[in-house]
Amino acid sequence: MLRAARFISAQNWSRNSQSCDDWSTEDAVAIHSLHFPAVAILCSMPRVYASFQCRDGWHVSFLESDLKTSLRKQLTFVSERKIVELAERGNADLNLESRAAIQHGIEIGRGGFYLNLNDEQYAKLTRL
Repeated sequence: MLRAARFISAQNWSRNSQSCDDWSTEDAVAIHSLHFPAVAILCSMPRVYASFQCRDGWHVSFLESDLKTSLRKQLTFVSERKIVELAERGNADLNLESRAAIQHGIEIGRGGFYLNLNDEQYAKLTRL
């Protein structure tokens, strides 16, 4: 309730008062989740960045959402279709823009996208 009240009062802010930059990530997720319940589900899923490049096949490496911590698991595919399939199975946000970005990455030989993994997928990715 407190978060909902904060959202309502946010609509009455003037440009010179507080900005939304002062809000925490939890506040933003809570506010957004009031109107879009699916966001709450996605935000609770582990988020991993998949980076791919073409070198004698398609090599995929994974980073934690901080983009600093590398995960040891790496994949190699023969077909670029598997890159798109990985994005689909990993619950990547595949709107028109992100599909075009993945396709562009395939065309130039390197790219990346975020995966929203469930706990089982994340456990498989992090174990050796």
